Amino acid sequence: MATGGFDAIVGNPPYVRLQTLRELAPRDVDLYKQRYRAARVGNFDLYTLFVERGLELLNDRGLLGFILPHKFFTASYGRPLRDLLSSGRHVRGIVDFGHQQVFKDASTYTCLLTLSKAETKEIEHVRVESIPAWRDRRTSASSLHSTSALTAAPWHFVSGPAAGVFERLKAFPVHVGDVADRIAQGIRTSANEIYVLDLLDWSEEGTVAARQAEGRRVELEEGAVMRFLRGEDIKRYELAREGQVVVVPYRLEDGRARLIPEEELAAAYPLAYEYLSQSRPQLEERERGKMRGPGWYGYVYPKNLAVMKRPKLVVPDVADRASFALDADGSFALASGYGLTLPDDAPVSLGAMLALLNSELMTYFVRRVSTPLKGGYFRYFAQHIAQLPLPGTPEEPIDAKAQASLASLAAQVESARAHLRTASTDRDRRIQQRLVEAHERQIDEEVYRLYSLSTAEVEAVRDALRGAAPPEEDAALAQTQLFDLD
Repeated sequence: MATGGFDAIVGNPPYVRLQTLRELAPRDVDLYKQRYRAARVGNFDLYTLFVERGLELLNDRGLLGFILPHKFFTASYGRPLRDLLSSGRHVRGIVDFGHQQVFKDASTYTCLLTLSKAETKEIEHVRVESIPAWRDRRTSASSLHSTSALTAAPWHFVSGPAAGVFERLKAFPVHVGDVADRIAQGIRTSANEIYVLDLLDWSEEGTVAARQAEGRRVELEEGAVMRFLRGEDIKRYELAREGQVVVVPYRLEDGRARLIPEEELAAAYPLAYEYLSQSRPQLEERERGKMRGPGWYGYVYPKNLAVMKRPKLVVPDVADRASFALDADGSFALASGYGLTLPDDAPVSLGAMLALLNSELMTYFVRRVSTPLKGGYFRYFAQHIAQLPLPGTPEEPIDAKAQASLASLAAQVESARAHLRTASTDRDRRIQQRLVEAHERQIDEEVYRLYSLSTAEVEAVRDALRGAAPPEEDAALAQTQLFDLD
């Protein structure tokens, strides 16, 4: 170090999330936040600090090469590190393994990151679709990008014929995040084993027959529960109508979900109150006794309930393609997904938005801004959904005629899917499946026209999508690979 630092640093830094660090070494976390630029905003992962420290230890001509998660390219916690690397133009090369697994005994999504202490002008980005082919013959698509194009904003390295489409879509002035009222994560009951029950039957008397996890049958008032969805219950244009319910001891007032007072809950919903009372000791001991006393029957973190009770679009947080569905009357609460609501004066309707977001063009866009998972699945988090571009401008949004057409086609897909689900013969199933495919093709064609894509650009997008089709057996695995919520 006395002569200026190291010529080269190579390694595999530890991948440890902030939540784990706080449990293992809480005092160290405070030190890191003071010492490292990469740790000063929100959550961070330990590997980002190793990158910053490694750069400090290089001499003026030094190079650094790490294998590390590529999630910092787009995650919010990666912003300080992206700012550090882009402002100094330190990035020299990236070998991106996408969802390919490098380490035998761990599910991680990694890249090779090469940095230079001195400024660089170009970045070579290599996208690896097959590790054996890349390792043995270096046969992977590569592209050059100017370091001046990198900023603290999320990094997206797009190459191939469809790259121009992506850049043009990014330039659209209106995005989903600009028009949405909320893009909210699903609820957390803090005691699913009590609040969430298997649905058995709805009665004409306004009660619900349900079953607890251990098999006990329970009768509850219809007004005290909502239908409950997990990510796997949300499909393109359809929701699981049977499955589970969740006890919701809240009501909507002035756009906010408020806990129903205990006496009122007991009077209005005696069955639900009695059911919760049977588990009062367990409910009170949540969060080390935090729920003792008044409000013992509420959620520890009653977030996003107001969103759940409104008309909304819902989407699972992991999917291989756009999989939005419409909850037209706000009757579903969800976990492992997101709910998107619109204000009353939104320039686009929920029906039209449903068709737009389920189009293959938006699937293409999400795959360029989201985090890939094993098997070709991607995360559909709020930060990714918010980036989706909408046609039109703030002054001239998508016109009413186009919206009506999209909403009508979306409704026809919903209807055909519903009939497909209940079809009793192979012939009926074939007919409904063809209707679904025909209506979805019409939606895709209308969306391409709204974004003014040429025939060649449409084919480039479709070629890019065909190259990322996941095997079906990876669907369940992808649902388990949610390591954090950032």
